[in-house]
Amino acid sequence: MMPISENFWRPASLFAYYEPDFFHYRTSLESYSQSFKVGAFNLHYFYNITRKHSLGAVLSTTLLNVTIPRSEKTYKGINTYITLNATYRFTYKSFPNIVFYLGVGLGATFGIEAKEINEFVKTVWNNDKWTRRFFVGPAVQLTLLGMRVGKTNAANIELGFGPEGILEVGYSYEF
Repeated sequence: MMPISENFWRPASLFAYYEPDFFHYRTSLESYSQSFKVGAFNLHYFYNITRKHSLGAVLSTTLLNVTIPRSEKTYKGINTYITLNATYRFTYKSFPNIVFYLGVGLGATFGIEAKEINEFVKTVWNNDKWTRRFFVGPAVQLTLLGMRVGKTNAANIELGFGPEGILEVGYSYEF
């Protein structure tokens, strides 16, 4: 059975976009859903094993505003995604106030489907007993380039792909 959720691999972004309706095999091919994803909020914790290797955990939350127009009704709702990843970070170049790194995170994304979107699923699948609003899927975050500027209080900038987003900018504090 096909999962009823958006693609877990879609990166968080601040752009609106259109995508083919993921139920097109049951509806018409020309139907589309409009989605707008608000950037992810991420909370990281890392423990430095050595100067080059760190292990950590990341908690990420994302909201996806979904609109599915149909001739009989327009379905609107906000789906919520919470991702928990175990993360490895490798520091490949270090200067006194600047650190460059890359990383990979593996974990799970927990999703909560909006009530209105769930209504759409019941209609499309012609199943009044459908109650699934919670789902779980794999999560992978690849950080291709990360930069930390500062010592104790620092700025973090990451370029990557996954549930934490494509471009992540934030504040970092070192204990």
